[in-house]
Amino acid sequence: WRGAKAGPKVLLCGHLDILEIYRPETWRTDPFGAVVSEGWLYGSGSLNMKAGVAAIIAAVEGLKQGGFDLHGEIVIAGVMGEICGGVGIGHLLKQERDFDYGLVTEPSNLDVATIAVGTGQGRLRLWGDTLYFNPHPSAISAMGKVLEALGPAYGSQEPGHWMAFEPCPDLPGYPRFGVRKIISGQDYCEVFFDSRLVPGQTDASVLVDLTNLVDTLQAELPGIRAEIHVPVTPETPNFPAMPATPADHFLVQALVKSHTNVLGKLPVVGAGARMGLASD
Repeated sequence: WRGAKAGPKVLLCGHLDILEIYRPETWRTDPFGAVVSEGWLYGSGSLNMKAGVAAIIAAVEGLKQGGFDLHGEIVIAGVMGEICGGVGIGHLLKQERDFDYGLVTEPSNLDVATIAVGTGQGRLRLWGDTLYFNPHPSAISAMGKVLEALGPAYGSQEPGHWMAFEPCPDLPGYPRFGVRKIISGQDYCEVFFDSRLVPGQTDASVLVDLTNLVDTLQAELPGIRAEIHVPVTPETPNFPAMPATPADHFLVQALVKSHTNVLGKLPVVGAGARMGLASD
């Protein structure tokens, strides 16, 4: 939507894709039926994040129908690939990068998220040779020792533990690290992990940290070989944490004002309720 007069170019962005249906037997409605019951709409992705995309469309349509005198341009982007490195928004930004401001309507418990953690997803595989009829190095048992050394899933990492980082005041309680999936075979065990990172951490630093951790455990892992990949594949890139948008920025203040007018209370401003990741 281009206004009649020059002004800033604003990107309003949300993803359209969803994950597979987990435990379909627990659904009381058709996941793809968009059933409305007692004022609530039920469907896969209705929260994450069709509601946010619908809010974008409704807001812009309301402004247009109300005859709003737009100075500048508003671009609505429905993208895909949110958990695959943001390939949709990446494609968009290869086509045009001249946006002045951007808003992502990812669910955040209606918090105003001014900063997001970085993501560091990857995989760690342990190998052990199978020796029939004899005791042999067990990759599964070895992975148990590694998981114990990593600490509780998504627990806050403490400085000086196994991750090297400088604490970020805008992201208290981060970084965090969790294992999302475990697969194993006769001679291997592999985990897929997800780390929530603070500014300064990168794929390379996570790889170094994990390599050092496994190296310190070698005495407890005889006969075990390790293979670590960050990101999971080159086609699914991670993204680093970025500096925070100042709380006194006019866009943040406008969101705070609107939230207060509608709900009668101030929103939480900061990292948001999505484990710091209200940006995907």
